[in-house]
Amino acid sequence: MARVTDTGVETDGLAGYTRRLQDVWRDALGQDLDLAVESPQGQIVAGTALILAEIEEAIVAIANGFDRHRALGTQLDDQHSLLDIPRRLETHSTVAVILTGTPSTVIAEGSRARTAAGHVFALTADATIGAGGTVTAMMRAVDAGPVSAAAGALTSIVDLIAGWTAITNEAAAAEGRRTETDVAYRARGGRMLAKNARSSLDAIQAAVLDVDGVEDVLVRQNNTAAAIQVQTITIDARSFLVVVQGGANAAVAAAIEQSKPVGVAMSGAVTENVPHASGAFNTPIKFSRVTEVPLTVTIDTTAGVGFPADGITQIIERVVDWAAGRWTSGAGDFDVSGLGIGETLDANRLLSPIQSVPGHAVQSVTAVRKADSSAIGTVTLLERLTIAAADVIVT
Repeated sequence: MARVTDTGVETDGLAGYTRRLQDVWRDALGQDLDLAVESPQGQIVAGTALILAEIEEAIVAIANGFDRHRALGTQLDDQHSLLDIPRRLETHSTVAVILTGTPSTVIAEGSRARTAAGHVFALTADATIGAGGTVTAMMRAVDAGPVSAAAGALTSIVDLIAGWTAITNEAAAAEGRRTETDVAYRARGGRMLAKNARSSLDAIQAAVLDVDGVEDVLVRQNNTAAAIQVQTITIDARSFLVVVQGGANAAVAAAIEQSKPVGVAMSGAVTENVPHASGAFNTPIKFSRVTEVPLTVTIDTTAGVGFPADGITQIIERVVDWAAGRWTSGAGDFDVSGLGIGETLDANRLLSPIQSVPGHAVQSVTAVRKADSSAIGTVTLLERLTIAAADVIVT
């Protein structure tokens, strides 16, 4: 049975229980007792050992739940709740639409429209077509997660309503997100342990990561008396640079102002004035924004026995999820996926998500910059590599 020692929880496992039960039976009924799996007594031993091993696994899982590095699911939620770091839950994509039809026509909340790709969006509130024959309204994707709708893609009316004749969206939808996986949640939690600290790079990183809408942040400093270049980006003398993806400028600046060292200079292309609590003055806060660099990924693979009918779709989805930090091969997998700010990519890193789809043999994987098909090369501190489903080619 599982034992708690100075080094952790020790276990016997299925093989250990099988041996111990076999010894018990032979001590009681004779050393020549037949305990082959095919025998009735052998089946009793095997079944009992399996039950004990499963109980032991449950005990180990409970023990692991007290350690954020090993906890899974709701146990990980519980550990991070002690640090005030909630899991990021799923959200829905939203999009502004223009509804066309007969003036005074009321289009009820929940009325739906669809893109050519089959993505369905529904009105978030009643909308009344104006005297000019149109009205602007908001729609939300029916399915949660990163449901896309490019500009002009939402054109098919699902729920026919007299007086409603057309729909379109002038701008692309703001995509939602999936619920944060254990892998991504654990990694973000580790980066936010200094959330309540002040005056350190880790504290700044944690504070900015906690801002609503922020997807990633990178903090670098220059302790020297002269400006330096890091991955082609200049950081001024005796200053720090914060690079942020997502979040409102004012909220990001406020988080930096609350966590930064007093009197230390900042580098960055964005300047946001943060009012002091007294209202007597503003503090100018500098930081920089990320430029996304789309990649084209080409995968040459040979399908074999056991390759799913939708195997190509699965490969594409897993590569995209890996790049976004959402991929995990299963419970207990603690490898961190995702491409961070300023991080380059060796295409071989994509083999894990690709090969998690069974029944095929990968021949080659390449990744290049989509804009000009050039090699990825140096990724600056202001860049973040991204991979979209439309840019993953499986041959």
